[in-house]
Amino acid sequence: MDLPPDPTSAQLPTKQGWFPAWRAVDKKSFAAGLGGLLIWLASCIVLGLAYLAILEQLIPNPDSFLAFLFFIIGVFAMPVASAFGLITFLPLLMMQRYLTRAVFVAAATWANVYLLCWGVAVINGDPRGFTRLWNGISPLMFGYGLSIGVIASAIQWYSSRTLRPKMKAVLPARRASIAESLELMAVAALVFVVCRSLFEELTDPMEFWIAVAMGAIAGTALSTLTFGMIPRVDSKEVRLAPIRRMRMSMIVLATLLLIGITIAAWATWLEPAVLPFRFTWDSGVGLTLASLFCGLMFIASAWVGLRWLRYWGWTLQHARGREKSSAISFPNQTSTDSARSTAETGNSA
Repeated sequence: MDLPPDPTSAQLPTKQGWFPAWRAVDKKSFAAGLGGLLIWLASCIVLGLAYLAILEQLIPNPDSFLAFLFFIIGVFAMPVASAFGLITFLPLLMMQRYLTRAVFVAAATWANVYLLCWGVAVINGDPRGFTRLWNGISPLMFGYGLSIGVIASAIQWYSSRTLRPKMKAVLPARRASIAESLELMAVAALVFVVCRSLFEELTDPMEFWIAVAMGAIAGTALSTLTFGMIPRVDSKEVRLAPIRRMRMSMIVLATLLLIGITIAAWATWLEPAVLPFRFTWDSGVGLTLASLFCGLMFIASAWVGLRWLRYWGWTLQHARGREKSSAISFPNQTSTDSARSTAETGNSA
């Protein structure tokens, strides 16, 4: 016989409100996690710009494409692209409303692209060239981030995986709702408007689509690294440590090959128009090493960000996973299950 609902018990409301969810979040873990990702992206940009300034004094005009791959793409572009991808991908997996997540990602990426364009203009000794750099770089970064955001939104929408900081109380995994569907439609419409405005200023639209393709590959790589490094709420890390290490090694190897093949294809198919590249056996070996080096730098930058979140207790929760409780269990509340079991015992007696 089912018992009537107990009005004094701590029942979770059907709609997970903003204030109950915020009360359950560890504020220190939340602020340190997101703040660390922002600082890491800004650090990659600032340190990369300082590196470019030093490199320009040593090698003003690199005439070797392999040197360009090693010293420019590998050391500077790959860490920035990886950190930029993290700040785009990870917030879209969080439990906040989709519109809130999209606004945060847009603000964070806009600020860092602005910093990148301003820094490159200063290094080139032409601060007034900021507008030209902004018109050239911002559409490409927008296309790159757009693909990553689409992949993150699709993963969060269809698999119901939720990235969350350390929690003070147990909350059920967030599921898609009609309100979030409307927010997704609004964001998609805004993205379409931005794309239309950007296409009017692009001198070579093919570069935009190349950035979109690169973003799709980067989003795929970041998703595998995220699901491999960020633990699940119900994972048994001690018992499954050898299995996790083996799985993580395979994920890193697959990601390295994916990024390396992408860089090699980009170098042999697209960029010879910028820097001449003649494919020989010696150059093929150099291209392979340079591409793998770029992949390692991308993975290393992502590893720093994901390891930072893991250090602060961030976890992944699956809506289909087993949860210990479906109610918010704050310390000053009484357990519903124990109260009901006591009532059942009394009735049976």
